[in-house]
Amino acid sequence: MMAIGSAPFAMQLAASLLNIILNNSLYNYGGEIAMSAIGVIMSVSMLILMPIFGINQGVQPIIGYNYGAERYDRVKKALKLAILIASAITTLGFIITQLFSKQLIQMFNREDLELLTMGSRGLRIYMFMLPIVGAQIISSNYFQATGKPLLSMILSLSRQVLFLIPAVLILPRLFDLGLTGVWIAGPTADFLAFLVASVLLLREMGQLDAKHKESLSLQEA
Repeated sequence: MMAIGSAPFAMQLAASLLNIILNNSLYNYGGEIAMSAIGVIMSVSMLILMPIFGINQGVQPIIGYNYGAERYDRVKKALKLAILIASAITTLGFIITQLFSKQLIQMFNREDLELLTMGSRGLRIYMFMLPIVGAQIISSNYFQATGKPLLSMILSLSRQVLFLIPAVLILPRLFDLGLTGVWIAGPTADFLAFLVASVLLLREMGQLDAKHKESLSLQEA
């Protein structure tokens, strides 16, 4: 239980550390308006990602049960379906945030024009890689469901700790990007975390295929 629960526990700690660093960078480069903008952006992000967290909770016991029963074909089927649905949700969220960014910001504040301008621009940039985020989240949950907490922790922390925190610290100073660099840090971390998840998951799928063939051969024998 300690091992399996270590990934979400570490993710919560990383989120707290990220909030401190992100808020400091936003205040330095954009002031209180930028901090207000990120609050709105994170709220919109959570609204989009909450269904995916629900998919994670629903598919985790299915994957775990079939993995333990050596029904690897069902494991792959459940995983692919979860990734497909999650990707559809994040793609829809991406379209909405790109086309209706101002309207989304206005849901939280209609009077502050500076917040509207800064927030709508920040929302479009920060959510630019949203279509691939769903697959990365499902991939992390897969390794947790199959009893591989180390890989799950690596994927859970890859975006927030390995990529996003360095990006928030480096990109604003790169070419004097300032606040734009803070916004760009989000999609940069999303893309890099997706690459790591893809490599690990493709390797895992190859191992599942090998286990499935071995299981079939044993049944025939």
